[in-house]
Amino acid sequence: MQTKNCRSRRIFFRVFFMLAVFGVPSVVLSENRMAEDKLQSQKIIRMLRPEKPGTTGEDTDSCALLLVKDWKSHKGQFIAAMDWVTFKPATSPGGVDDQHTGYIGVFTYDSNGKSFSLRASGTFPLEYGQELSDLDLAYYRLRAGTIAFGVRTLHNFGYAGGGGMNEDLILFIAEDSAVVEVLSTCMASSSMTAGSWNDDGTRDHSENGSETVATLAMLKSSSGGYFDILKTRDDDKAVFRWNGSTYETSDTDPVEDVNVH
Repeated sequence: MQTKNCRSRRIFFRVFFMLAVFGVPSVVLSENRMAEDKLQSQKIIRMLRPEKPGTTGEDTDSCALLLVKDWKSHKGQFIAAMDWVTFKPATSPGGVDDQHTGYIGVFTYDSNGKSFSLRASGTFPLEYGQELSDLDLAYYRLRAGTIAFGVRTLHNFGYAGGGGMNEDLILFIAEDSAVVEVLSTCMASSSMTAGSWNDDGTRDHSENGSETVATLAMLKSSSGGYFDILKTRDDDKAVFRWNGSTYETSDTDPVEDVNVH
């Protein structure tokens, strides 16, 4: 199965970190003026997760990936998302299980434009095989004075003789010092699964779902004081409405999750 990149990604500050045994990240790639100073990226990591990394008993932890992008709709602020991984001994001899947690934060530049402080932060779960892909800072205006920001993830699935991938979008808002999740939705889902064997030794495969990525649009209609969100893929649509704490839909989702797990 060939998986296409869902869009061209322009990340103002993207830093990949190698997973180090002793929890000390190594910079592999950087694309921003702040990334030239490794200490700045380490400062962001410490702000998102104040606990000191290292080894606790047989567990080790480390920053796996850090994404940072200027928040254009909020001058003087930027968003950072981090994948934090903890390695634990597996039940099988010599094996290792890795557990991932997502960290998200809103940062504000100080008046000098060089130093910064953490305005709000939170965490979100990352499942096995799910990785951070991009920060989505499109203009998601949920209500007057409330702009959401998003994290896109790619979720890989392995099957005998095949595989699958989901792209998910998680939207957040900043409430005081907390970052709160308000929507989590699958934007694309595809898989290739193995079928029966043929006499010539080849095997049939079936392709399921679609790599076409859905889009979100803010509507003028509102529910509970928050604008409704229209999700579209091809000719299929669904409206997500605010229920008091999160967005949900009673419509058939235009993206069927073919990798239900």
